[in-house]
Amino acid sequence: MTTPVRLDNVVVGVDDSPESLYALDLAASIGINTRATITVVHVRFRPVGLALGSAGAVEFEDAEDALDAEVSRITGERLATYPGVWNVAIRSGHVAQELLAVADEVDADLVVLGHRSRGPVRERHPGIGGGQHGAPHQAQRACGHPAPLTDRAHRGAGP
Repeated sequence: MTTPVRLDNVVVGVDDSPESLYALDLAASIGINTRATITVVHVRFRPVGLALGSAGAVEFEDAEDALDAEVSRITGERLATYPGVWNVAIRSGHVAQELLAVADEVDADLVVLGHRSRGPVRERHPGIGGGQHGAPHQAQRACGHPAPLTDRAHRGAGP
């Protein structure tokens, strides 16, 4: 018999896509019973190959600022009635590295991500998009499944 795991800290990656907003709602529904702390992470990612002149760089930065504000606004609206603590972390860098860094910083029990269920991720991970974990197929297709951060998988402990 598996012992239930108490989820006290949940990290969710959010941009303005429908998939990430679904992930935010999913994180809130997962965390509501224990009033888990939810850390919403928005990562500014600037591709190395993006060559902009000074005017283009300013415009790009302004667009990023607007998206940061929009993510914060949407998060506030969606979590307005959430009974636990929540906060928004705006980071810059590589998306996966920043999400995992925040997960480490808050000692996250769970990371929730949205994805479009297209391409090699879905094909390599049969639980994503297939409804095989007891969740409705539409939810699986919209968001995949939450990724629990176990001691071995997340913190690098041995077998």
